[in-house]
This record gives sequence, C-alpha cells and structure tokens, in this order.
Amino acid sequence: MRISKFLLRLISVLVILCLLNSCARYSYFETPKDAPPDFSGRSLRLYLPDRSDAAYCLSNLSFKDNQISGLLSKNTYLPNYKSSQLINVHLNAGLSFPDSLPAEFSLPLDQVNKLEVYDLDLGKTIITSFLAIVGISAALYIIAAIIIILTKESCPFIYAYNGTDFEFTGEIYSGAIFPNLERDDYLLLPVLQPKDGEYQLKMTNQAEEIQFTNLAELQVVDHPQGTTVIPDRQGKLWTLRDPEIPLKAVSGAGEDLLPVLKSKDDLKFIGDDTGDPDCIMDALELKFAVPKAKTNARLVLKARNSIWLDYTLGQFLDMFGSRYDHWYARQSKPDKSIDPQWAEKQGIPLAVYLKRNGVWQLVDHFPVVGPMADRDLVMPLNLTGISGETIELRLEGGARFWEIDYAALDLSDQEQVFCRKLPLKKAITTEGKDVTRLLTQSDRKYFIQPKVGDSALLQYPVPPTREAYQRTVLLHSRGHYKVIRRAKGEPDIARLEQFRQPGAFAAFSRENYLKLRAKYAAGD
Repeated sequence: MRISKFLLRLISVLVILCLLNSCARYSYFETPKDAPPDFSGRSLRLYLPDRSDAAYCLSNLSFKDNQISGLLSKNTYLPNYKSSQLINVHLNAGLSFPDSLPAEFSLPLDQVNKLEVYDLDLGKTIITSFLAIVGISAALYIIAAIIIILTKESCPFIYAYNGTDFEFTGEIYSGAIFPNLERDDYLLLPVLQPKDGEYQLKMTNQAEEIQFTNLAELQVVDHPQGTTVIPDRQGKLWTLRDPEIPLKAVSGAGEDLLPVLKSKDDLKFIGDDTGDPDCIMDALELKFAVPKAKTNARLVLKARNSIWLDYTLGQFLDMFGSRYDHWYARQSKPDKSIDPQWAEKQGIPLAVYLKRNGVWQLVDHFPVVGPMADRDLVMPLNLTGISGETIELRLEGGARFWEIDYAALDLSDQEQVFCRKLPLKKAITTEGKDVTRLLTQSDRKYFIQPKVGDSALLQYPVPPTREAYQRTVLLHSRGHYKVIRRAKGEPDIARLEQFRQPGAFAAFSRENYLKLRAKYAAGD
C-alpha cells in the first residue's frame, strides 16, 4: 500500500510531539564503545555473561588509555546514584576480579561487550540527527524503535532468547489499564530457542507505567508437520494448513486491498485517508471461496494496533488533569463496575462481522495487541446455515486504530496437537530478587515492575521433542498495568462526560487527526 508524503510528514510530526510532551519516556540506550560516554560522576553496574543481575559495581571513575578505573565492590555496595548516573556494562567472558573487595580496579575497554546509558537526550539526538541526514521519507522506518524507547504507553515487553541473543517478540495483556480489566494473554514466541536445557525470556518495563503481572507460564505445543498453531483470544489452539487468501478485499472507501493483504510483508492497510469528520470507523470487507458443505472455518490475520491509538489514549487520559491518580484509584476499587463493553463501543478492539442472509452479524472481537509488533491472530467462524460457495466478512475498528498486514481463511480440518504447560522454573530481577512464586499461579500475588528499566529473566525447562512433529511455544500471561500521567490543571469534566456515549473516543481521535491533517497537509 503506498503511503502519501502527507502521511509520512504527519507521522513524523506525531513522533516529535510525543518527544516534546510531558510524558516522554526514559530508558537505556546502547552506546558504541569507540565513542564511550563521559564517566565522570557516574558508576558502572557490571554484568557477567549469562547472569541477569549486576554482580559488581565500579565507582569513583576515571578513564584513560582505554581503561576505566575506579573502586570495585559487590553490587550491594552500589552508591545511591540516580538512574541517569548509572551505566550498565556487559562484560566478556574470562575477566577475573580481586578476591578481596572493595579494591582499586582497572577495566580494559576491550573486555566490555556492551555499554548502556540511561539518557533521554541521547534518544532525541538520534532522532534529530537521523531526520536531518536522511530526510523526512525515512522517518517511517524508525518510528517503531523511537516509540519503544520514548513514547510507549502499554504493557510489559517480552524478549525471547533466539539462539544468540534476546529478541523483542511482543507485548502482553495490552489494554488492561485497570485491575478490573486484568486479562489473560497468549503470545506466540516463534524465535524462541533452548539455551542450556532451558527456555529463557526477559520481561521488561520500558514505559512510564506500573506493571502488575499475575502469571507467566509457557505452553509447548507439538503439532503435525506442515501445520501452524495459533491460539484464539481464549487460548484455544487452532491448527492451520494452507490458509486461502480472499477473492476480494475492499476498504470502506472502496479501495482494492487485495495486493496489500495477500501476503505477510511490509504493506499494511492503515485506514482510509478521508477528510470526512463523520468517518470515525475504518472498515474492511473480505470475500472468500468456501465449499457448500463446509460449516466451520478460521479467519486468520496478521495485525497490530497503531501508534496513533496509543497517542489518542494519552490525550484522553490527560483530560483528567491533576485528578488523574484520584480517578484511577476510584476506578480500581473492587466494587467499582467498569463497563466491559466500553472499549468495544468505542471501536478499540477489532470487530468481525459475518454476513448471513444479507445482514451483518457480529462474530467476536480481536482484543488490543499493542503497536510494537505484529500478531498472528485467529478467530473461529460458524458457517452453519450459509448457502452458496462464498462468505463475506467485515472487519471494523476506530479510524487508524489498527494496521492489518495479512488476511486469509483456513478451511482445513483440525488436527491433533500435544500441549504441555511449563511452570516457571526461576524468575530473577536485575536487582537479583527471586520473584518466581509471584508468577507461577493466577492468584493476585503480583510481580510488580514500577519503573522504566525494571526487568526479570524467566527460565523454563525444555521438555523432550516429539518425533515427526513441529513445535510451537507460547507465553500465557495474565496481568494489568497503570499508565502514569503528569498532566496538570483541572479535569475537563464536560468533555469527559461525552465519552460515555458509544463512538465518542473514536470521534475524539478523528477530530485530533483532522486537526493535524489540516495543519501539516500544506505542500502535500
């Protein structure tokens, strides 16, 4: 799908707005060793290979002749520095330390594998330099990385060990912004590889929020060769074999989207670019060939939420002003009833309709999955009573809330799978705290990650493989999170009352989008 110059410019402006507003996020940035940071006034946290916690610290630093010198001590003696004064140093194997500590020590730079500096300004510099050098058209390709570092507003990030390193895989329980909205999530881990007889994940907080994770168990699924396994929103596993692309795919504005949706690639349907203020919902209509006798099928998507949805949520929460924390606490009480259909009425989940006898009937919703990684999604369809050799589906969500990369229909018969649940073997935080017992059961005993940079290494046993079967591993998690806002002033009560109406959030999003569109469309 071609993207206009205006859209590129608008997305870039949105990134800059996110950077400059009061909710800019802080995190650790890797910095090159050949241009090391200023060590004065800072302290090093030293990480040994294959350990998630900082074993030693080096303070009172000086740097000369490619050596960092200072006072070496155990991590428990780390001075009370702010995060901005700490540098994470990941060491190569084979480095030896004095037996008696504390002691003076010199660390050769060639023994350092990676340096990480906690610095918002570094992120701004990266963005500014990149845009100045390569121009506005390249902005699209760095937006995801920028938002991860600086503007993300939802849920823990999961990194899976891929055989050589930990690779970002996705987000869990997106949209569960209140305790009463806590939910189960099922994240596929396609890159996960064993390491020393274990599966290893990292769960990190890289946003300004407080994360409450109740459960983190792995499910290992062995399934027949040539099949794919995807869990639905309830965690039920579905086998897929050779899904078929649509006969026809048309947007709500009539655009032919078959070239966009027929394969998994970089082309996405991101919504119709219309100036109509009343067009608050995006729609996608699909037609598939189906044999007459077929009564069951599975809709298959590859999709994610948009950065725009994250931005819009932030603008909405800022309307509560200085009363945000009070409002959040009130909504979080056990006896407080939150309308479970509010998000659906606002077009936030992706609704799926099936046409029966000329009438669109709701099948179900795909829940929010976050904007940082595509998800493979599946939804079972009951085709009983539908005549003819085709079916029609309609996907509907708030304008620019979803990005859809691929759509297909699977008509194969379900095949036998063997699923094993793997309880957590060990979970250790970067501070060395054992939080295993907090993640082994869904029992309201939470692993809490209250600040940016909080991380834990999760380890699971690897069961024997089943001969002649493929293996798929997924993370079953459960939890919720609180988004931190720093807005000031009195809440906009009159405007907030309007959000009780169906579609009000989508209309608010559309209004903001058109304002930006009008402001930055000049010269398109």
